Formats: sequence, structure tokens, C-alpha cells
Amino acid sequence: MLDRDRSFRTLRCAAILLLLALLPVGCNGEKPLKDAKWAEEVRLTMGGVEVLLETALTDPERTKGLMYREQLAPNGGMLFVYPRVKTLSFWMSNTWIPLSIAFLREDGTVINIEEMEPLREIVSYRSEEPCRFAIEMNRGWFATRGIKKGDRIALTSEIYGLEAR
Repeated sequence: MLDRDRSFRTLRCAAILLLLALLPVGCNGEKPLKDAKWAEEVRLTMGGVEVLLETALTDPERTKGLMYREQLAPNGGMLFVYPRVKTLSFWMSNTWIPLSIAFLREDGTVINIEEMEPLREIVSYRSEEPCRFAIEMNRGWFATRGIKKGDRIALTSEIYGLEAR
């Protein structure tokens, strides 16, 4: 009888360990972005402040953007790079932190800046004209540094060298 109880406990422990191993890491089975290593990170100076921008170069990276983040570093953000100039549209589905987005012409001129509300799935934030770049930062970041429509952000050769796919 003792061997049977020990076997049952061993089997039960093995089953529990197997179930734990099969549980998804995130809500949708994917690891949250805050743990992800992006393909590229670039440094850029905007408004006299050096920022570290994660890059979104592929369609899946651009679609996911800053979704599922709980916070963003004070001078951290995301640079969205597109393979060609086009009118851009963003939404805040599954994005938990309030953001500001600056849409940039190819030469770095700010077309418009939008203040985005978290978890807005229906609202679309659009560029006022075709562009190739967009930068998301914590909400109010651009205004706090006096960056506005018509200003020019000096994009680096590193950014121009990024290959959007």
C-alpha cells in the first residue's frame, strides 16, 4: 500500500510540473514586450535630451509597438520606420500607458504630434500627410521639451541606415 501511495504522489507531482511548463507566459501565449529584445536600438537627441529608442522595422514589430508595457523609461520611446512614405495611422489597442506620437517627414520635420489615450481601440491617430517615421514617447514628452509641429529633429545616419521591412 505504501508503494502505491508513493507512486501516486510522484505521478501527481509530474502532472503538476507538466501543466506548469505548458502554461503560456503572457495572456496571449507571447512574452510581454518589456522583456523582448528588439532588433535595433538607436540613440537620438531631441529637444536637447538624449533618448534611447527601440526600433520597429517589420510589420509585426510596428503592429505590436508598445503594447502590454506597464511603463516606459523617462527618455525612452519607440521609433517606427517604414519602407516608404505613406499616411500613417496608429491606435492604442492593448497599450496601457499614455503616449505622444510625433509623425516625421523623411528630413525629420515634425508633421504633427498627437496625444494618445491608453486602451483606445477605435480612435485612430493619423499623420496629417504622408511620412516615413513616427516616434512614440511618454505623453507630454514633446510638449515639455518645446517640440512642436514644424520643428526639425536631426535624424542620424544610423536611423537613415535602418532597413524597414
